[in-house]
Amino acid sequence: MANTNKNNEELMKMDLYKLLGIEEDATTKEINKAYRKKAVECHPDKNPDNQEKAKDMFDLIKKAKDLLKDIGQRAEYDHKQKAKRAAKAKVQQYDAKRRKMAEDLAQREKRSEEQCQKEQKRKEERAKVDRLRAENLKLVEERNREQEEAAKRRLTDPVFIKVKWNKESSEEQGYNKEQIEKIFSKYGKVEVVVKKRTAIIEFKDPSAAVLAESIEQGLAGNPFKSLEWFGPAPLPQHHQRKFARTTAPSVDDLMRQMRQAQANKGKQ
Repeated sequence: MANTNKNNEELMKMDLYKLLGIEEDATTKEINKAYRKKAVECHPDKNPDNQEKAKDMFDLIKKAKDLLKDIGQRAEYDHKQKAKRAAKAKVQQYDAKRRKMAEDLAQREKRSEEQCQKEQKRKEERAKVDRLRAENLKLVEERNREQEEAAKRRLTDPVFIKVKWNKESSEEQGYNKEQIEKIFSKYGKVEVVVKKRTAIIEFKDPSAAVLAESIEQGLAGNPFKSLEWFGPAPLPQHHQRKFARTTAPSVDDLMRQMRQAQANKGKQ
């Protein structure tokens, strides 16, 4: 990496357009054409009497071609070359008494450029973080799809509920993944994904999801802003048949059972 950066710095100091014999506004096609011509001239096989020098020149024009074809590097190179020419012209305009002022200005411009480079590096790092977040989100989505397909193979369609809340509250009344899991796991097995003030809850048992959707409101001090189906809701006929086959208890019975379980837990 250090050698690469050093090589790039050396290239930035050269007149690459002159090296390839092209204009500064040359297109990619013109760059490739000039490179092929120079490559033939500088190829070591074409220079048997001085192959080492020819090889160095061959490598140099290839690096110049690669740099000028890279949009970002070419923009950086052009900027530095223009700044270099502008600085040279500016210095030539000053006499000896004012040269110190010009040097001070060059130092300020250099510091400004370094600051711009640092800002660009921060932007690139932020872009990398955003890309990693998007990749992680994609992985989560792929995992959810795989889980859904596996559930279908077991002849059981998972269902999803989306909840939102208005604000961040105290630790006792706040929401996080563990808190959401605690609230909804009393209805059945769940998986939770939390992003900001939104959570997606996957229910393996559709009947448990129906029960949660009908009665759950969240914490008393910080109730949910909304609770709705995320994706298709369970088919009524499917659940009517399911409840009929399993003779599911009524909602009131389930509520009494949950209140009794909470009371017993409090006594312990």
